[in-house]
Amino acid sequence: MIRTILIPSLFLMLGPLAAQVGDKPRALEPYQGAWSVAPKAMQEMVVTSGSARRPSKEAANTITLDELRAFRCDALARGNGSLSGTDRSTLEHMATAIERSSPGSFEAHLAAFHAASPSEEAFRELDLALRSGPDRPELLGPSMMAAERAGDGAALERAALAMDRSGHIAPGLMQVANDLLVSLDKNAVVVLAGEMDIYPTLVLRYARSLRPDIMVIDGRLLGSVDYRTRVYHEAGGKGVVPEEGVAFIRGLAGTSPRPVQFGLGLGHGWADALAGEIHLTGLAYRVGTPPPNAMQVLGERWDRFSPTPEAGPLSWSYLLPGSVLLRHYRTNQDESLAGPLELQLRELAQHIGAVNDLYRTGVLPH
Repeated sequence: MIRTILIPSLFLMLGPLAAQVGDKPRALEPYQGAWSVAPKAMQEMVVTSGSARRPSKEAANTITLDELRAFRCDALARGNGSLSGTDRSTLEHMATAIERSSPGSFEAHLAAFHAASPSEEAFRELDLALRSGPDRPELLGPSMMAAERAGDGAALERAALAMDRSGHIAPGLMQVANDLLVSLDKNAVVVLAGEMDIYPTLVLRYARSLRPDIMVIDGRLLGSVDYRTRVYHEAGGKGVVPEEGVAFIRGLAGTSPRPVQFGLGLGHGWADALAGEIHLTGLAYRVGTPPPNAMQVLGERWDRFSPTPEAGPLSWSYLLPGSVLLRHYRTNQDESLAGPLELQLRELAQHIGAVNDLYRTGVLPH
């Protein structure tokens, strides 16, 4: 989950970075929160440590699409938006079981999509699922992903509107997405990590017409040469298209006239690799030298946030900018700002179970 990435980030960033920058959720939807507990029918697939194992032969004969999706949500939560090799293998076995029990069905095609995403084969399976059940609510998120992958603006707007009208996105995730938009500079290009941040952000951007100046890039799709090439040039990148990952962000930032940012959900590995080249802007980083008033801007943006404990692991995202800002206020002995912020962080940490982590990192005094 995101806490496994964020807390090491606090150790790493509170010193160097601070110095640099001076409706009720419905079950089983991945974009509603991968922190949801898997149904009882899936409990036997997840051992106490949280690592997955293959379903038993008996269980494999009774796998349903909802169970596969629930398992995938749980796996994404444990992997901070990424599937381990073991989890992906389990999903493949589950999808095969669904195909055997219901060959050629909507459920079989969508199960295959989830097991193989984001590969080319996954989107072929998605096309078959769309033909079989075009109005099924399980297709809301995948349809949005497919439209972004194809660069089809009209389809992306339709999918975002359908998602918004459905009420399938948890309010906490929408609040985090709102605060992410506050964190982005004008005309920014932002790379996001996964379903819980991309889907709500796309809904705000395309269904509610918030921040039409920004461009969202789906980090899951950067492994596709076609997608990577298209978004690189659309974002104003020049020259040879870089490889996926950190190279893509660095290359784009070095040639595009637009601000290049990435969400905290991409993980501390990205921040580590770009250390000395990035600064915190809220719930995102920006590549480049921080302006002299970076901490003032961060404080102004924090004041516009509504940190929510209702966004599962994404609620942990607030701890990094809040902690960096608190360290800045303490360094400047500004108790009028430090005191209220410390209370705000403590209250959030109590709600999400992060108090001991903030003690350990020195953010909160014992």
